[in-house]
Amino acid sequence: MKNILAGWLVPFAVLGAATAVQAQTVTSQISGSFPNFSWPEWDQAQSGQMSINTDPSSPGSIYGCWTGMLLNQYPGYAQSGPWFATWNMTVPSAGLYMLEMEYAMDASSLRPGDVSVNGALQASNALGAATGGWCASNLAWSPLGAVSLNAGSNAIRWQRASGLYTPHFHGIRLSKMEPPVLSKSLNPASAPLGSGTATSRLTLTLANPGNAAGGYVGPLTTTAALVDTLPAGMTVASTPNVASTCVGSVTATSGASTVTLASGATLPAAIGCTIALDVQIDTSVAQVLTNTLPAGALATNGGANVAAGSATFTVVAPVPTVGQLALSLLSLGLGALAVLGLKRARAQ
Repeated sequence: MKNILAGWLVPFAVLGAATAVQAQTVTSQISGSFPNFSWPEWDQAQSGQMSINTDPSSPGSIYGCWTGMLLNQYPGYAQSGPWFATWNMTVPSAGLYMLEMEYAMDASSLRPGDVSVNGALQASNALGAATGGWCASNLAWSPLGAVSLNAGSNAIRWQRASGLYTPHFHGIRLSKMEPPVLSKSLNPASAPLGSGTATSRLTLTLANPGNAAGGYVGPLTTTAALVDTLPAGMTVASTPNVASTCVGSVTATSGASTVTLASGATLPAAIGCTIALDVQIDTSVAQVLTNTLPAGALATNGGANVAAGSATFTVVAPVPTVGQLALSLLSLGLGALAVLGLKRARAQ
């Protein structure tokens, strides 16, 4: 970790180098060994700096449980901010990553701040929730949302806009995210021509695969409404019988040509969710109806589906049976014989 003060890079090796814990998760935490740091004690920090608490002045007191955490508790000499810390995190590949920070904070003094990634604001008033206290035993991880990172080094900065005090930091984690996978089916998938209004069960499967390589495995959140437009000849049934395992609002109105999952819906971790409903199909015309959701239709904080999802329903013209064919041939044969007999009778 490095702390930036007045344009200078000040060595501040409290978090050490980022360590690849799993294939696509990068975590950096205070290790307990600090050979180089700017201000070893919590009451010695200069303007704009935060310090690591390594040598509490009153062992056994409340300050003793702060050991090993990054904080600004007392401004020391120059009482001015802003107080901030910058982590230089290296990730193996570009893409979306879930950003999390580990910290401790008591409800008696909430100290939120702003988080930026490579100079762009990511979250305002972040880390504003209490974790139960200031000690190492109160440390908790807080997700700050998906961030777009470059392959290689990325600067993650936490900064408090005002106030002298900060949360007690201990770690930062970046986990590679994978986009959802979309598929759909119709059951039954066919009906005979002229059989009236057919009913089929349409099922949309919104899979949340997580990251098999060891990255982010949490829930995904839709960032835009998912709208499934049914093909001509297919509508939502008069009694839709909607069943959904997605955490969010589903709209499927009787007779409508669209089914909608609202923005902000949640796809649970690892398994995702399904939406099922009944649709009606016009069987007065022999046809193949294809219901498709294109690539990019399912937009989430972990990306959008790469491949389209499709299902087809076929209105099938009836095929004559063997008996019907035989009867038709017999009818043709008898008809031919009758015509031949009539011709002979006229000839006589």
